[in-house]
Amino acid sequence: AEAQAIGANAREATTDLGALRADVESNLRKVESLVNEIQRKWPFARDTRIQLP
Repeated sequence: AEAQAIGANAREATTDLGALRADVESNLRKVESLVNEIQRKWPFARDTRIQLP
């Protein structure tokens, strides 16, 4: 009975982790979009790439 309860808890936790991962990935995309927008609008933005000969 205890092993069945542990198995049920593991299945439920796996489902919860899937939903949590989806939320984290969605929020990460939103943050990345905001950072890109800020970098694009930054008034003193500089090109930091180094040009090689």
